[in-house]
Amino acid sequence: MKSFLIVYIWIAAIWCVTGQNLKTPFDLLKSELEKKEAVEASLNSVYWQNSAASLIRYSSLGHGTIQTFDTRYEGVKGTPYLYEDWQKGAIMVSGVVEPQPALINYDCVNGQLLVRLSDGSPAALPVEYIPAFLISDPMQSDGFAFFVSDSDQKGNRTFYKVIYNEKTILYQHLKKHFKPADYQRAYNPDRRFDSFEWEKQYFIKTGNTTEKIKSNPKSILKFFPGKEKEINRYLSENKINIRNEEEIIRLLEYSDSL
Repeated sequence: MKSFLIVYIWIAAIWCVTGQNLKTPFDLLKSELEKKEAVEASLNSVYWQNSAASLIRYSSLGHGTIQTFDTRYEGVKGTPYLYEDWQKGAIMVSGVVEPQPALINYDCVNGQLLVRLSDGSPAALPVEYIPAFLISDPMQSDGFAFFVSDSDQKGNRTFYKVIYNEKTILYQHLKKHFKPADYQRAYNPDRRFDSFEWEKQYFIKTGNTTEKIKSNPKSILKFFPGKEKEINRYLSENKINIRNEEEIIRLLEYSDSL
């Protein structure tokens, strides 16, 4: 056990320094969710409730500050959260050796990771203490949504969903905005309902730099120093739409193959 702890701390240190070894935390989190007791536990079992309590205790974070949304009245479309209900997940906490399982959700308006406590109430975990977390998601090709915390372009920590993780890393920043109904002005967007609307941005991480992909296809060339000629030709021949997630991945796969 001691040797495992030493190896784990060493791996975590390397990951924090380089920012490029995301397969290690993903495998650790996935292993936690695939444990026999986690797989067999029902969604609202004592197992998950106790795990959430342990998570709060180990991290010494308290319940955090959570902005609530009253969507009970008629006329609101969508939800501020990533999922309609709590999902099984596993969380890495700074200073805690093993990933912690819990029922979790993600607040896309405030950028907060939420865990479900035993009384059903949510607790928000500060991004500074959470290096990574994994959510069971049957809509994903591998059954999981993988998130890491990293610095944005202003140096602040934020959560990113990891979309592609090879030589190059592709992040998606999941953000929702509350849009009030607007249909009474002479010139209006004809929004007849309050709603939560998506804003999905993509970022490429190279080394220790995380930068947003701009809408201009040519602007992406700066992410591939020494490969500009090949990438430019690939963009032209394949008519890559850099607002399309699948096409961005195709481009990165090509770049990583060079």
